[in-house]
Amino acid sequence: MNRHRLKEIARQSGVSLATVDRALHGRGGVHPKTAARVADAMAELDRQSAGAGLEAARLVLDLVIEAPDRFTRQVVAAFEAAAKQLRPVAIRLRIHSAERFDPSDRRQLLQAIRRRGTQGLILKLPDRGDVVGMANRLANAGVPVVTLVTDIPALKSTAYVGMDNRAAGRIAAHIFATARIDAGSVVLTVISSRAFEGEVERLAAFRAQMPAPRVIEIEGGMGRYDLTYAIAERALAGSDTVDAVYSVGGGNRAILAALRARGCRPRLYLGHDLDHENTALLRAGEIDFVIHHNLTSDARAALQHILKSHRLLPRGAAIDASRIEVATPFNVE
Repeated sequence: MNRHRLKEIARQSGVSLATVDRALHGRGGVHPKTAARVADAMAELDRQSAGAGLEAARLVLDLVIEAPDRFTRQVVAAFEAAAKQLRPVAIRLRIHSAERFDPSDRRQLLQAIRRRGTQGLILKLPDRGDVVGMANRLANAGVPVVTLVTDIPALKSTAYVGMDNRAAGRIAAHIFATARIDAGSVVLTVISSRAFEGEVERLAAFRAQMPAPRVIEIEGGMGRYDLTYAIAERALAGSDTVDAVYSVGGGNRAILAALRARGCRPRLYLGHDLDHENTALLRAGEIDFVIHHNLTSDARAALQHILKSHRLLPRGAAIDASRIEVATPFNVE
């Protein structure tokens, strides 16, 4: 008796449902090479599910994310797409998000997740003591914990999933160097908060690689328009020009508006994350480059780490590392 659904075999082999049905039941009309593809697909599905009971597997996971709504929407969509790719395991995500959690609300949320129970925790949160303490309690209880996009070094996480942030900062510095942004230039750098380790790592690597230009630093806007605009307006008050912008933490519409209000037109503008806002700004030519990574691939990797912890993937299964990509107005989709 076949243990895999026809749809799973068809998806794995790349042939139609009807062809799979004919091949499995020996009804004829199936080319030997096609039959071999179906057999290979079934063998691969067997390897994936060996000893794991994948057909009956059900996981309920919690995704906790502190980020602007535009980014959160993309992350959620990426996880929904990735979960479909990992069928027949049935993954249900409980989403908990805010543009900025009040510390007490964040603590109560993590406590509630612990009381209720979870089979996996995915975090995109600032590096705070309450986060580390509560998440470590879950990790010590055997719950797989994955940090997403920004790592939390003191956390006993199963894995960090996201781009190599120091490499991203070095790539940003290389782009600036090729644009001849040098020691005589004025550079505006923007991070949403120093509590996000990934942003701090990007900026540190960028500064280490740059030839010490005059830098105006902005931080604390959390990617929100109102906060970012107010902070940028204050920071730019004493500056007549800005040659280039490295926006690590988002809020680019607000930054551009604050620059326009001062009459500043940067020669180079580089941002992070290919969300809807940055895609529109790239197409309009208002920003020049966006360093990004494929969120669906990262979501898939995060889920795979959790599946592996539950022995729902073969022990030696490879999980792809996040790849850094650079979008321009000419290659943005």
